[in-house]
Amino acid sequence: MVEESDLRIVLEQMEQRLGQRIDGVDKRLDGIDKRLDGMDKRLDGVDKRLDGMDKRLYAVDKRLDGIEKRIDGVEASVESFRSEVIGHLDAIYARFDRLETEYHMIVAGLKRLEEAMALAHEERVRLAADVALLRSRVAELDARLRELEAKMTGS
Repeated sequence: MVEESDLRIVLEQMEQRLGQRIDGVDKRLDGIDKRLDGMDKRLDGVDKRLDGMDKRLYAVDKRLDGIEKRIDGVEASVESFRSEVIGHLDAIYARFDRLETEYHMIVAGLKRLEEAMALAHEERVRLAADVALLRSRVAELDARLRELEAKMTGS
């Protein structure tokens, strides 16, 4: 059988190996702890940066709210202006309609005037011919009258 001293030696060896293994695990755990500490520090830095970003985003959000209110005001002004312009355009179109009607009336009146002027021109030409004819007759009558006067005074 195995003696007690042999068992003790075996147990001591096992205890020594177990101790070495535990020391190895402790060293690895220490390494893991150091890495986790480094990660904690980095995460703290990330948290700080996120806090800063959160503050900046809050400021941006406030600015965007102000801009949104200004845009709403501009939209209302543009809509009011649009309505006003449409009203003015309606008035302008109504004036254009009146002007177009007047234009057609003026064109018709000018056409009548041109026709009347053409008739008047024809009449003037005819009258000028008549006047020329009358002048020649008056000249003939005047010549005959002189002849008759000359005969009467000479006879």
